[in-house]
Amino acid sequence: MARTRNTARKATGGSAIRVSIGAIKGDGVGTDGDCAQTAPAETTCHSVATDDATQRHMAVTYGPATIVNVSASTVAVSLCSRPMELSVRSSLLSHPTLVIHLRLRSIPAGGPMDMVAEILKPYFPNGGFHFTDLPFDIGTKAKLNSYKRQVSRLVTKLHSVTFKNVMVAFTDHSDNSRGDLFIGKTTGKEDQACVLSECLDILLSPFGDILHGGLFVLFACGHRFSSTIAFDAERLQVVLTSNLILGIVDRTFIQGYPVRMAMPEALGESSRLGYHSSVYLLTLACTNSALELTVTKYTWSHRDIRPWGNPLPSQCPQCGCIQVQWERTALPHDATATHGFSCANKDCGKLDGKGPKMFKFARPLDIKLLDQGRRWNSAWLEIGMGMREFPMWVASQLE
Repeated sequence: MARTRNTARKATGGSAIRVSIGAIKGDGVGTDGDCAQTAPAETTCHSVATDDATQRHMAVTYGPATIVNVSASTVAVSLCSRPMELSVRSSLLSHPTLVIHLRLRSIPAGGPMDMVAEILKPYFPNGGFHFTDLPFDIGTKAKLNSYKRQVSRLVTKLHSVTFKNVMVAFTDHSDNSRGDLFIGKTTGKEDQACVLSECLDILLSPFGDILHGGLFVLFACGHRFSSTIAFDAERLQVVLTSNLILGIVDRTFIQGYPVRMAMPEALGESSRLGYHSSVYLLTLACTNSALELTVTKYTWSHRDIRPWGNPLPSQCPQCGCIQVQWERTALPHDATATHGFSCANKDCGKLDGKGPKMFKFARPLDIKLLDQGRRWNSAWLEIGMGMREFPMWVASQLE
């Protein structure tokens, strides 16, 4: 097989030049045809409809001596003398649902959001589900204008449906030192980034009120969403969030639970994510006089390697010995709430008489231990970060 070489340059995170969107709008750079953003080829929008096979599978004729057709095969004859009745549990109530995946153009398509789309499709045999994969690169004025035109055409199509469930996923790189979000490349192929608020505003504002009240998932280390999920890993591996996202989508969009109720159960299926990142849930509730923003942190805890969510170092800071596993020490009178560990190196601290390095971790206040499931030595912890109220006149300025 002939050896080939990839010549396409892809951004993999790191550092980028900080720019202002305002400068891009009026810089006059990138107006030639080579830099224009071509959209339709990479933008996919799926609408699920009922085909003939599905109709044959679902066909039921009511009445005496009824024949039930399943996939065009006679499988049973009803002996009832009265019309058959379908149980309420056999009906499928699927509200119109919109899922939008915004991703930096240099990031390949796929991942958790494509899995979400594939799982949701079967729940909409009569249509009503729309999934859009929307890559972006707004590094120049020409590319920014092309993105706005692309979204404008999409919004025109979406306005024909009133969506009850809306989910927006945002996949992007962030600058290592400042945390700015990447927005694309200049004409010289240099990565650019801007502050989070400015980036989200320019990308989401063309959608108008379609996104209000939706669920926002930020896959990265203005608009009003009722719930936002974020992660704090320095180099987030999006694939590790798959179980969490699928669990939340199933419990909120299909079973109808609020996000705050769905989160603990979805985390129970996401133990691998706990090694990698903590999860933040931001929910917005409206009262008569104010908007209430509640922030909750979920972090993973393991009895031997992350006691109460605190990671133990892999190397002893005192003797430099690599720790395969820290030795647990006895802590009388408080063994259930406080964990103690000492260095496994028996010679640690002997030279200066300090003794082996030790760590103690007490159970934090106001912490909730979520259901451990099948793992007896680990669990997710729920930590309330507080709630803040915004008066209505302030909230109207934030929208």
